[in-house]
Amino acid sequence: MGPLATGLAFIPLALAAGIGAHAAGHIVSRHGVRGPLTGAFVVTAGGMTLLAHVGATGSYVRDVLPGMLVAGWVLASPSSRSRSRSSPAPAKKRRE
Repeated sequence: MGPLATGLAFIPLALAAGIGAHAAGHIVSRHGVRGPLTGAFVVTAGGMTLLAHVGATGSYVRDVLPGMLVAGWVLASPSSRSRSRSSPAPAKKRRE
């Protein structure tokens, strides 16, 4: 597989990441962060498990692409980052 073919093979991952980020924004705004974040980690683990079982003679479409799409769709979701970027609790005023 040459460099161009390798680069083109990652286009579905980028598309899945974009779709996942868009969908996650809507899901988090409706349901909060905790539930979608837990689901995202479970689905990501499933995608990584699919990728872990790719053999040396595996095919891209049958073995690599499904795990890549599942993991990419969830890993790019902003739900994991939205919690860390949310505004912190207001600081308490010190009494002097």
